[in-house]
Amino acid sequence: MNAYIQILDIVKTSLDDNTNINTVVTAEEMSAENSANVFPLAEVIIETGELRQQVTFLKIRISCVDILTNVSEIVEDKFYGGTNREDIYNEMLAACRSVFDDLVNDKYTKDIVIVGVADIEKVENKKDGAIGWAIDFDIEVQSTVNRI
Repeated sequence: MNAYIQILDIVKTSLDDNTNINTVVTAEEMSAENSANVFPLAEVIIETGELRQQVTFLKIRISCVDILTNVSEIVEDKFYGGTNREDIYNEMLAACRSVFDDLVNDKYTKDIVIVGVADIEKVENKKDGAIGWAIDFDIEVQSTVNRI
């Protein structure tokens, strides 16, 4: 049975194909020290799930974030302010949507099924100034256990 690796590979491939993402990691803490080459960043976390008869359900969370920076030119519009905040939220939401659509539309495999709907929420990491979106959803994979 290789459900865990299979899902990680598919999600990583989808995120690697996304022009809004530079780096894909699994449950690692990234710092802003090397952010020039790392961000925009996608983090894939699979921590829980369920085993049922011939089916494995895994709960997956994908966070897509970038570093908030000040805009160099003077901004007259008080609504958007002097940062790239809205641009980041827009691009990271598009990245989350893209990977979800790839999985729903079987772009990389027909072996997995999205169960239910995806929940999304804004992400703000005060430590390194990264902001963006996280998407949570459940995946169903048919169990293929080879027995001797």
